[in-house]
Amino acid sequence: MVGGLLATNAAGMMMMKYNSLHATCIGLKAVLPNGDILDNMTTLRKDNTGYDLKHLFIGAEGTLGIITECAILCGPLLSNKNIMLVSCQSFDDILQVLYKAKT
Repeated sequence: MVGGLLATNAAGMMMMKYNSLHATCIGLKAVLPNGDILDNMTTLRKDNTGYDLKHLFIGAEGTLGIITECAILCGPLLSNKNIMLVSCQSFDDILQVLYKAKT
């Protein structure tokens, strides 16, 4: 499932909070159409040893190869979650809430 998400460069509702899969993927393995295995699996955040081939596979929708493994940076698990529901009567009220939230 995660390989499919990477292949389509999927983003969901939590992308703004946790960043995109493209940005958090630091390594992957893929099977090429001729059967060869591309092993670009690394856990380094910065790897300048050559071309960064994993970015070719992310968003290619399986046309270059099938992603079989990946290494993803995971953010810390939050201990608390705060949710707020705000109801506004007009667009001006929305602007006021936005202004107060930013300050």
